[in-house]
Amino acid sequence: MPNVIVTGATGINGRAIIKKLCEQPETWGTVYAVSRSSTEEYPSHVKHITTDFLNPGANIAEKLKGVQGVEYIFYAAYRQELNDQGNWDTNVKMLQNFLEALQISGIQTSSLKRIVITLGAKWYGVQFGPVRNPCVEDDPRVEAPFPPNFYYGQVDVLKSAAKGQQWDWVAALPSAVQGFAKGNAMNFASSLALYAAITKELGEELIFPGSQESYFGWDSLSYAPLVAEFEIWAALNPACGNQLLNIEN
Repeated sequence: MPNVIVTGATGINGRAIIKKLCEQPETWGTVYAVSRSSTEEYPSHVKHITTDFLNPGANIAEKLKGVQGVEYIFYAAYRQELNDQGNWDTNVKMLQNFLEALQISGIQTSSLKRIVITLGAKWYGVQFGPVRNPCVEDDPRVEAPFPPNFYYGQVDVLKSAAKGQQWDWVAALPSAVQGFAKGNAMNFASSLALYAAITKELGEELIFPGSQESYFGWDSLSYAPLVAEFEIWAALNPACGNQLLNIEN
């Protein structure tokens, strides 16, 4: 059975992926859960590794010693910065450092078949205003004069790293992901639940908290377990290689 690495293991996406993998013990071997901190209790076949992807690749590779037989990697690591340039600088660098660590440790050149990275609908520029509906994977990138989009940088890094290698990549594009992760505030479902609980406690009506435009507009969300199920399917489906793929509820 193939072993896997899940980065961002304690976040909404990474946590859901690990849970889905653990539901298929007949398919998957050791699951290496990689994150900056350890906030979860895992089954015995899940091995947690604590490391920071802003550290140099050599430091990360040291943490990956003993990791072997990895055929699939689910990359869900993410760090929020104060602005778009900061997000680009930090998150592109994190992926570069991780890929360097894979090279140093030999994971990238031994058994690796595919890296599945979780990106999102910001690929289409939804953070800047209304976009075409529906968004399709071959839509052009939304670039200058808009701020830099680190998703583009990450995909370009993956494309470059995969050249001449035996592995390929898949980029999943969910909308705002709803799920559970300890201490994670980037979750509309949690915010809505808190708003509803406070409103109930105050004895007030549950009034729509957004704008009129938002109320009459359209939006889409993605459920973390569904995204996880999709990404596992995409990892194992040969036809998905080197593609962007939408995943919506």
